[in-house]
Amino acid sequence: MKVRFAPWLSILFTLPGAALLVFGIWLWIQGSEGGMPTTLASLVLVGFGLAYRSMPYFALGGGRLTVPIMRGPKAETAIPARARVDASGDRLVMTVGKKKTDLPVRRSMAHPGDWAALQDLLARAQETEQP
Repeated sequence: MKVRFAPWLSILFTLPGAALLVFGIWLWIQGSEGGMPTTLASLVLVGFGLAYRSMPYFALGGGRLTVPIMRGPKAETAIPARARVDASGDRLVMTVGKKKTDLPVRRSMAHPGDWAALQDLLARAQETEQP
């Protein structure tokens, strides 16, 4: 299951980028040398904002948790078959036996609807496991 980023992250980049774009265009019209760099920086911010709207925050499935924006060992976490994954708190928690491991994703950065769907999916999976 793929979970998108929270909408506020997109807004965090897009609104300041749009304001900076207006300022950059104004500088350009005034003939200032700062118009071009300001406009380019604003386009980068708006681009990040638009990317956060479509890019997945993480994917959980096939025995793996994948976080595409991360690099290194935390970018992909193996989920053993006997593990239970819980999304009821602020972050995903994997429990294997008595050992609990916090996974590198947080509820506050996830799209609320996607997080709720993930909780439902995990609850249904736990119900089918229990005899």
